[in-house]
Amino acid sequence: MLASNYLEGKGVFCKWILGERVCGEVALLEEEFIDSLLLLAFKNWEQIANKDFALGQATIGHYYENGIGVKKNVKIAAYWYEKAAIMKIK
Repeated sequence: MLASNYLEGKGVFCKWILGERVCGEVALLEEEFIDSLLLLAFKNWEQIANKDFALGQATIGHYYENGIGVKKNVKIAAYWYEKAAIMKIK
């Protein structure tokens, strides 16, 4: 469940994240929220990649190559891109 509201004049932003109200400064909370969504997306794609689906493997490679939701690592990105290419050939 996700809902949000801005308390005008107070500079506080609150969101309901998984049933818990989280409040903080607008910019900081938004950045943390986006980071948590990227990490969640990464974990979901990682599960798909580990089931030998080429799209999931290529997506994980893209995440590592660009540092999306994870620390940038071109060696790991290359590993996942190669796995995706091999799956496409099979």
